[in-house]
Amino acid sequence: MNDTHHQYVVFMDAPQKPYLKLLKQGFRHCAYVVKHNDDWVIYDPLSNYTDLMISSDPTLITRFENAGFVCVPIGTRSRKLSRTLIPEIITCVTQIKRILGIQNILIQTPHQLYTFLTKDKS
Repeated sequence: MNDTHHQYVVFMDAPQKPYLKLLKQGFRHCAYVVKHNDDWVIYDPLSNYTDLMISSDPTLITRFENAGFVCVPIGTRSRKLSRTLIPEIITCVTQIKRILGIQNILIQTPHQLYTFLTKDKS
């Protein structure tokens, strides 16, 4: 884990939802994790509710990676004010896009979000 990163988008499987098997394995769900003081705040938008958790584990990101999750560090992003709000179905992806200020209707799946977030890092 890079200690300079304080926010991550975490991608994972969701084996309990059969309809998500249509999505790329390992990229069937996403959550947002941000460091606040010495704790990690985990924002996990699920299909029927949003889970908000706090962890004081300093190795949380490493534990996620060891469990097979893909953790993408997020740097400072500019959030441009847009006059047009694009209506979208509420999913984990759309909620994470809102947190990060991403307005791109073409990003609909966790893998598309992953590709967008990592396209400049290769």
